[in-house]
Amino acid sequence: MQSCWECDAAPPLHDHHVVPRSRGGTRTVPLCEPCHGKVHDKDMAISAMIREAHARIRKHGGVPPGHPPLGYSKTSGALTIDPAERALLFRMRQLRASGLSIRKVAAALNSEGFRSRTGGPIHSTTVARALRAESEQLIFPL
Repeated sequence: MQSCWECDAAPPLHDHHVVPRSRGGTRTVPLCEPCHGKVHDKDMAISAMIREAHARIRKHGGVPPGHPPLGYSKTSGALTIDPAERALLFRMRQLRASGLSIRKVAAALNSEGFRSRTGGPIHSTTVARALRAESEQLIFPL
């Protein structure tokens, strides 16, 4: 069983390219997450690396892979405004501002005939995520 080349830690291990792949490197050494982070002077947790990559993509005007934020659709790799989802977001904000709980907002949206992207009912988690994303400015303002 392999262990970290630097500290002998047990798996899970990352394969660190001694010579970067961009420069033709093919040989790797096994490093644990903390040691790999020290080599690159950053957090090497997979979730942190994905967040960094998505931030770089957004910074250059690109759209990260995966589902587009509520209120948008992805067309030819670019975000386009989805008017129906924008109306849903607007109503979601109105209901929440009126003092309704997240669950009651979802129930009100369903009773008003709003549906999810897949045609199903709006769930409270959808409402919570959409409002959180908006408050954290993960999506563009309406």
